[in-house]
Amino acid sequence: MLNYYCPKCKIEIKKINRIINIHLTGDEKIINLYQCAKCKKYYLIISMEATIGPGTNYFAFRIDLKNNEAQKIKAMMEECSQYDGDDCPAHKFLDEFDNNNKHRRVILEDEIERWT
Repeated sequence: MLNYYCPKCKIEIKKINRIINIHLTGDEKIINLYQCAKCKKYYLIISMEATIGPGTNYFAFRIDLKNNEAQKIKAMMEECSQYDGDDCPAHKFLDEFDNNNKHRRVILEDEIERWT
C-alpha cells in the first residue's frame, strides 16, 4: 500500500474513512477519505485493481475536496454501516461524485498493466 502526501504541506496524510464499492467490471473500487494534519485539507483517494483478460490494471487518483464536500462525504461514510448492500446512500453518492468529477482527478499511479 502506498503512503499518500499532502500536495501543499508535503507530509503524509491520515486516512479518515473507507468505503469499498463494486466497479462495473465486478472488481472492488476502494474509496478513501484522507486529511492533512497540518493544513486540515481533505482528499478523496480512489484506487482499484481491475482484472481484464490475462492481466490486471491498477490505478489510484486523488480528488482535492472543498471543505463542504469533505464534511458531507465524511458524515455519509460514518453512517454507511447503518445500511445493507445497495441501500447505502454513501456508496451511491460516492460513485456519482467520482463520475461527475473526473476532470478534478490527479493521477497518483497510472494504469499499469501487469500481465500474469
